[in-house]
Amino acid sequence: MILPNCYSYFRMVSDQNCADELTQLLGIQPFSVTRCGETHLANRILRPKPTDWSAWNGCRQDQPVNDIEGQCLRIVRQLHENIDALARFRRQYQAKFWLEVVPEYVVDAEQNPYIGFSREIIEFCYLTGTEIDVDVHHYCNFCTAISATLMKDQTVRCINLPSLT
Repeated sequence: MILPNCYSYFRMVSDQNCADELTQLLGIQPFSVTRCGETHLANRILRPKPTDWSAWNGCRQDQPVNDIEGQCLRIVRQLHENIDALARFRRQYQAKFWLEVVPEYVVDAEQNPYIGFSREIIEFCYLTGTEIDVDVHHYCNFCTAISATLMKDQTVRCINLPSLT
């Protein structure tokens, strides 16, 4: 398995306009904020209807690129001193928290991906009411062989990805 790109981050969503309060509580600048009443991008498309929710995305980790658990552990350790405050925030604003994991990978036909989390990560999630969400972007590197076979039929075409090695 090759993981050419993977990042993880901490996400908060609430029906209340509280993203700025979370920034102040944590003392961490988010990389993305959506406030109630704002329009926002979803899948790089501007949504014309204003939101009736707020979101806070921060603590993004890109390294180590092949170690999802390591990324999540760095996020958890960055937020660890705020466990009680995050639990109170979640209750006060009826907020939901996620550790978002976004791997993009190329898989050989004979390999299966693996994602695991340490006790420290699970304990943090339990104490703060944080869920773990894995949003997988999957590409296959055996499309070239399949595509060569299928080109005779011309009914199915496979997009060839550039080599990532």
